[in-house]
Amino acid sequence: APDCLTPAQVENARSAWASVKTKSGALVYPGRSPGLESGWRIPAPGAPLNPLFADSPRYVGRQDPNWDPMTFDLETDLGLALKNAGFVEASDPDLAKFKARGGKLLLYHGWADPGPAPENTINYYDAVNKKLSGKHDDWMRLFLMPGVGHCGGGVGPDQADFLGAIERWREKGEAPAQIIATRPAGRGGPPSPDGFGAPRPAMSRPLCPHPQVARYKGSGSTDDAANFSCVAP
Repeated sequence: APDCLTPAQVENARSAWASVKTKSGALVYPGRSPGLESGWRIPAPGAPLNPLFADSPRYVGRQDPNWDPMTFDLETDLGLALKNAGFVEASDPDLAKFKARGGKLLLYHGWADPGPAPENTINYYDAVNKKLSGKHDDWMRLFLMPGVGHCGGGVGPDQADFLGAIERWREKGEAPAQIIATRPAGRGGPPSPDGFGAPRPAMSRPLCPHPQVARYKGSGSTDDAANFSCVAP
């Protein structure tokens, strides 16, 4: 209804998916993806800032224990963060030495992550491919998890044997063409009168190596991984 949200509240909601850019339009960080809403961090009015968000820029970025995070300015503080806190970012795409010694890199990210943006992980994956010239799915693969939050949780299937997949890849040379993810039956569906959410069935779904996606075959339960196949988008 028109009186549901004020225009200011609508813009605030849109900011949850918006990318962070400088005044000149340069991309600093991509936006989050739809599906993060249940994990969106909305501070209570008057509550102190979470140290998780305040202390890193204060002590690592600014290196000033008295700095007020509420004075943060993207244009000026971004440079300081890159200068003083660059060592905490594992963002170097040059993995040539890792590849040369037989390393296998298996990345995964939940599409509904309210923290790190899944698009940023895709950007890193693409940057490695570009830096090393070519396609490198014989030693590096990225699996995106629809409906899954930060490392787990959410409406999607979040239980997957990544360790087993990388062991078979490294020790037997079996690159993971797909990884089956599962979600147990339980509550958490649409709101129910008891307040616990409607029951939801168990679910399984294939996770596909990026850029492939899981596509429904057209028949059978959509909660069964057997009824999906990994295909090019």
